[in-house]
Amino acid sequence: MSVVRFRVSPELLALAASAALDFRESFDWAEVQAESHRLTLHTRTRINDLTGLESISPDSSEWIGQLASIRLPAAVDPVALKARLFDEFRIEVPITVWNGEPFVRVSFTAHTTEADSDALVDALQQLL
Repeated sequence: MSVVRFRVSPELLALAASAALDFRESFDWAEVQAESHRLTLHTRTRINDLTGLESISPDSSEWIGQLASIRLPAAVDPVALKARLFDEFRIEVPITVWNGEPFVRVSFTAHTTEADSDALVDALQQLL
């Protein structure tokens, strides 16, 4: 196995960073982040309402940004749920187990919408 190493000049790094910042500003990234945060909290609330389980953290932006882990019922088979979400609904979302407890992880950004949240919650309503 060979390893390919790249050397990048500081000038190129500066150009890339500058372009990334320009891109971010051109799309009003603060608004994208605010809407993504709102969708994350909204989705978490809807899944919590569906399962009857409590959140693992407060709604504060100190704890939740654009990503949240949400408890799932203890009886959930995480492997089967992940497979069914994809096979039946074409939803790709991490289903994890931490300390023996299943979780779904949601994240929102510029390319995700309320319709994505609705699709996940609707699918979970059918599968749980």
